[in-house]
Amino acid sequence: DKAYLLINLGRTHGRLGILDSANLATHRLRSFEILQEADAVADEIGDPRASSFALGYMGALYEGERRLGDALELTRRAIFQAQQVAFPESLYLWHWQAGRLLEGLGRREEAIASYGQAVEILEGLRYQLPVAYQASGKSFEEAVGPVYFELVDLLLRLAAESDEPVRAQKLLVQARDTVELLKKAELRDYFRDECVDALEATIRSAEEVSSRAAVVYPILLPDRTELLLSFGEAGMKRYSVPVGLEEMTAEIQRFRALLEKRTTYQYRRHGQKLYDWLIRPFEAELVRRNIETLVFVPGGALRTIPMSALQDGNRFLVEKLSLIHI
Repeated sequence: DKAYLLINLGRTHGRLGILDSANLATHRLRSFEILQEADAVADEIGDPRASSFALGYMGALYEGERRLGDALELTRRAIFQAQQVAFPESLYLWHWQAGRLLEGLGRREEAIASYGQAVEILEGLRYQLPVAYQASGKSFEEAVGPVYFELVDLLLRLAAESDEPVRAQKLLVQARDTVELLKKAELRDYFRDECVDALEATIRSAEEVSSRAAVVYPILLPDRTELLLSFGEAGMKRYSVPVGLEEMTAEIQRFRALLEKRTTYQYRRHGQKLYDWLIRPFEAELVRRNIETLVFVPGGALRTIPMSALQDGNRFLVEKLSLIHI
C-alpha cells in the first residue's frame, strides 16, 4: 500500500508540474524523489509490479527532460520488472515508452520492434482494456489509439525515406496491417463482443475480389495526412498531404454542418477542398489503374461524413466511382 501510495503521489507531482509551469522543475524533482522512494519500498518487499510502475514513471520524467538515454535505461528496467510477474497492463506502457525514446535517439528499427511489442500486448489485453481506460476517464481512442498511430507514423516516414522499393512495400504493408488492427480493436471495444474476430476469416478485402477496386486508408496525423492505398497483389502506394489533424478536422466539421443545410449549396466549396486533400493526390493513379470502386476505411472525424459528397468542382465522387464506406 505504501509503495502504490508513493507512486500515485509522485505522479500527482508530475501532473502539477504541467499545470504549474513556473515551478515545473521543482515538481519534477519532487516527483522523481518520491518515485525513487516507491521503488526502494517495492524492492524491499519484493514487489516487481510496483517497482515496474515506479521505474517506468521515472523514465517518463526523464523523457520530459529530453534525457533520452537515462529515460531508456529506466524504462528497460521497468520492462524487466513487469516481465518478472507477467504483468501486461504495465508492460505495454513501457514498450510504448521505449519505442518513443528509441525513435528520439534515432534507433528507428529498434523503435519499430518496441512499438510492435506494445501493439502485440494490447491485442492480448482485449478483455482487460475497457476496464483500464474507462477508469482513467479516457476513451478507447485517447487511451490506446496513440500506440497504433505512432507506429504507423514511423513506418510511413521510413517508407518515404527508403530507396529500396521492396523494403518500402513491406513497411507500407506493415502500416496497413497496424491500421487494420486498430480498426478491429475499435470494433471489439464498441460492440463489447468477439464477433469481429469470428467474422474476420470469412471476409475478403475488396481488392482481392476485384482488380478494379482499391482500399483507401486516410491516416490523420498531427502534422500531415497520409493516404495509404492498397491495390491487392499490385502493391501499395502512399501519398502525403501537408494538412494536419486539427486543420483537417475543422474543415470536415464545416463540411458536415453545411451538408445538413438542405436549402443551400454552401457545402460544395468545402466538399471540393476536401476532395483536393483526400482524392486529388491519387486521382491520376486511379485512372491509370482503371479503378472503378473505392473502399474507404476512415478514422476520427472522417467517419462523420459521406465520402460520396466530395466533388472535384464539376462532379461528385459518387458519379465517378462506386464507393464503399466502412
